[in-house]
Amino acid sequence: MRKIDQFIASEKTRYGDIFSDIMYAKSELEPFLPQAVLQQRKYTTALPILSRYMMLLDNVKNDTGKEGMLGFLKDDKHIGLLEDYKRDHEDAFKQLVKCYTCQCLKCPKECEFDSCLGCKAGASVVTCDRTQLCAVCHDEAIIPLENNSTQRVEDYEVLATMQDIKKDKRYIFLQGTQSDEKLVLYYYPGISDTTYGEITDEAEFDSVIAAYQRIEKT
Repeated sequence: MRKIDQFIASEKTRYGDIFSDIMYAKSELEPFLPQAVLQQRKYTTALPILSRYMMLLDNVKNDTGKEGMLGFLKDDKHIGLLEDYKRDHEDAFKQLVKCYTCQCLKCPKECEFDSCLGCKAGASVVTCDRTQLCAVCHDEAIIPLENNSTQRVEDYEVLATMQDIKKDKRYIFLQGTQSDEKLVLYYYPGISDTTYGEITDEAEFDSVIAAYQRIEKT
């Protein structure tokens, strides 16, 4: 099998599953959710990009099938062009991978949580009880904060964020990239600025920690 054939087969297996599953989920939700709500789903603007990529794979497959015995010499060129397309639309491809595994994908409920409107790049909902708590995990999200122990600014990895709609509160779980210090803070996301606050109520702090430990087990 030619190198390009192996590449196309691998890409169609990976992204074909993502495309078909998201399209199926979307069609299943259409009878239950208003179109305006569906249009807010994060995958809406990214799906046409993936659809175009699937067509490109088919076109390249057809074109290479017509090449002669030395056609394999063009394999790297074909693969390079396909990789260029993915690179040009890197954010869309990453988002679709996250949507594919997101708990929101097949949810038929008109959401009271931030849902896709509050979704950050490289994030997806990992658990949601649909009534009170919704937790999101993030890929390689880093924020700078002052370490109270060292009085120095340190980068913190965002382990997760959680929303409690009954208490109208949001929480963020962090770990220092240098100190390994773990923090749990109130989380106030804004359009241009995000702020954080200390949780002073011990019972609330303990309940938030317990909820996060349940997330870790999922």
